[in-house]
Amino acid sequence: MAASACPGSAAIPEAVRAKFVENGQGHVFEFVDKGLVPAGVPSVEAFVEQLSALADDLPRINKLFASTMAAAAATVDRSSSELTPVDESDVLSAASASAAERDAWRARGLAAIAAGQVAVVVLAGGQGTRLGSSLPKAAYDAGLPSGKVLIRLQAERIQRLRTLAAAVAGADPSSVHLPWYVMTSPQTHEATVACFAEHGNFGLPEEDVTLFQQGQLPSFTPEGKIMLESATSLALGPDGNGGIYRALHVNGCVADMETRGVKIVHAYAVDNLVSKVADPVFMGLCLERGVDVGNKVVPKSSPDEKVGMLCRKGGRFSVVEYSDMPAALKQERVGDGEAAPLRFRAGNICVHAYDIEFLRGPAHPDRLSEVFHVARKKIPCADPATGLTMSKAAIETENAVKLEGFIFDVFEEAERTVLLEVDRSDEFSPVKNAPAKGLSDSPDTARQMASDEARRWLEAAGATVEGEGLVELSPLVSYGGEGLEALAGATVSAPCCICLQAELEALPSSLAMPSAPSSVTLPSGREAVCADGCSRAVDASLGISGNALSFSVLAL
Repeated sequence: MAASACPGSAAIPEAVRAKFVENGQGHVFEFVDKGLVPAGVPSVEAFVEQLSALADDLPRINKLFASTMAAAAATVDRSSSELTPVDESDVLSAASASAAERDAWRARGLAAIAAGQVAVVVLAGGQGTRLGSSLPKAAYDAGLPSGKVLIRLQAERIQRLRTLAAAVAGADPSSVHLPWYVMTSPQTHEATVACFAEHGNFGLPEEDVTLFQQGQLPSFTPEGKIMLESATSLALGPDGNGGIYRALHVNGCVADMETRGVKIVHAYAVDNLVSKVADPVFMGLCLERGVDVGNKVVPKSSPDEKVGMLCRKGGRFSVVEYSDMPAALKQERVGDGEAAPLRFRAGNICVHAYDIEFLRGPAHPDRLSEVFHVARKKIPCADPATGLTMSKAAIETENAVKLEGFIFDVFEEAERTVLLEVDRSDEFSPVKNAPAKGLSDSPDTARQMASDEARRWLEAAGATVEGEGLVELSPLVSYGGEGLEALAGATVSAPCCICLQAELEALPSSLAMPSAPSSVTLPSGREAVCADGCSRAVDASLGISGNALSFSVLAL
């Protein structure tokens, strides 16, 4: 194999080399020192950048590997009484709370938003590979009529909340700041930054949007040696969604929140199509109870459902990943027969709230656990003979140990926790599995859930929805079913998209709009713009028949 013309071992700064050697990781220079730098691998200069970024963190990384592997070797039998279900008294139900309670929580949450006391963090580091997309998952189009991608829908919910909070406070929406911290990964950061730049932060003030990267950890051999992906690149990957806490601190996000006077922080995953961003009811409840950590949960209906479980571990609130829960405990029911509810049924949907003091304290990097979770995987690595990358297909057994932090690992440190049980159909429609495969948690199921929710809201407002097909309701029109009074008595024909008239200017790039939309008068006397016969070409993989979506637009 011909070597490239790039410099060799002399290009490695001595200070960087010394740190790797001192920490028992000097083998990473093997290929460079032997002059085995084949063509087609990253440059030595790029390798030096990787090494330099990791050098000062090597003592922590080595310690993390040692403590994690030691803990894994001494795993406690979780079929014992260490794990117990949460008590019924631990869980509040959004459905069974009185209207007065919900209204009070919502008012408190909106007041906190208006006062700048709420911040939002979204975990947006995932790639769209499993969905057949080369884009970040945040930029994924789940097939709604408007063509809005996941991150845009969430930005518009923030916009709507600013309007609602301003109305409560008697202020102008432009004066309401709801800061949004978007956590990317090294694999998605540049594309996500470009997406926000292209769309002008989706209309949000520039000072209220912060994009930051989560950290990376190397993959290890079973002996604790950092693996090489090629002769001149380390095998690195994101440090798990638990990396959120360290990333928030090292990137200055927590400091920025403190400067702004933030009291409560809402965190969620980007792939939840109907996610209630900064839900004022949830925010208000957590503020009222003065909790360290708040969790939304959904009732788990099947033992095989892949959601983490809220439970008590040694008496403390904890989340156990579904893959870590012993099968016997998953199957336990309260009563006889499969109709009886599961004993462990409080499903975690990665929707959390944090008191700012909790982020400053137990969630500070200096106080985080040094025990992560172990995943043994096959990963591409450097061929010992050539330095080129060996593909997964060429690797016969699991060759790597990967360490990942989970976002809920820190929950056991919380002294005050609240669990709010919500309806899955209102709150949880993840976009994880490939479309058109008949699987749950896919664009198909998420899209339908969003449509069903829009139908419910319209019908509750007094509208009649006729016909089959998708119904899309722009978040700028309604955050949670409010603001639809003008449609009382109206008949809406599905498939359709209901949006603001101001949105029409932004839609033609993705829609074939009729040349002359007509003006209609709704039963309330309010004028709207009705555009019939719109169509949007969509990817065939979305599973929408005809590879096109024809619908009408009603702009309020």
